Amino acid sequence: HYEACVAAPSVAEPPAAPQEPHAEEGGEQAAEAGGEETEAEPEVAEDPEIAEIRAELAAVEEEIAQAAAGLSPWARHEQRAVIRALRIYRYELKPSFFARAEAQLPDVPPQDVAILARLLVDQEARLGRKRVLLARWRSRREELEQEEAERFMQLDAEEAARHQDCVVREAQRRAEVRKRIRAWREQRAQEEQAMAVMAQCMQEEQARRVEIRRKKEQALRKQILKAYQAEKGAEAEKAAEAQTADEARSSPASSAASPAASPEAKRRARQRSADALRSRPVNGELRRDFGPSGAAAGSASLLARQRRREG
Repeated sequence: HYEACVAAPSVAEPPAAPQEPHAEEGGEQAAEAGGEETEAEPEVAEDPEIAEIRAELAAVEEEIAQAAAGLSPWARHEQRAVIRALRIYRYELKPSFFARAEAQLPDVPPQDVAILARLLVDQEARLGRKRVLLARWRSRREELEQEEAERFMQLDAEEAARHQDCVVREAQRRAEVRKRIRAWREQRAQEEQAMAVMAQCMQEEQARRVEIRRKKEQALRKQILKAYQAEKGAEAEKAAEAQTADEARSSPASSAASPAASPEAKRRARQRSADALRSRPVNGELRRDFGPSGAAAGSASLLARQRRREG
């Protein structure tokens, strides 16, 4: 056990990579014999407690190395025998211990056995101090690792909270955009509906004006037709009277012998002329039927004035 502790790599010097040193297990030295040991500079500041433990370990290991050099005069079997006796008596220098050690080493003087026992007890005390420091180092390393893990967990939680906030803000932004788009569509639909109602009103107003104009033109055409019919009736009556007068002048004897035309015959002649006028087509031939007469010209000018007023 003592040889394994002495041959264990030192923890007083910072390793190249963070790993737990094995002080109580046997192994090769970290550096080659005669080679220079190089310390890796830590990228971050070292913990103060770890630095303190490392300094204490360096001092204890130096003492252990010096004490190991002081044990070199005694043979290994002598050291083992004394260590076995010390373990039996729990490293207490009692008379019974010295009696057992002297019995196991009869060739060694009692004074040398006492000196070797004292040196081994002191060396075991130094090794105990080293084990305590190593336990403190492990405990502190675990605390630092736990703190580092908690710090990373806190960072992860903060990152998750920031991500959640970003998600919430993005959702709110999208909802606001959808709300604006919906409001714009509703406003656009209302405007289109208002424009459609306005266009329908304008169409109805235009149709009403066209209907009024059509009725006025129809009424005006009726007036013109009545005036034309009256004019033609008067002309037919005059023509009938002139014809009657001509017949009377051309045949005085027959006129004297035959009585004058009765009023009933004149009424029937006017009725035939009016029926002939009603049966004639008016649209498309009205202006041609009017001819150069004054009544037709007056009716046409009256229709033109009426259209200009409506325009």
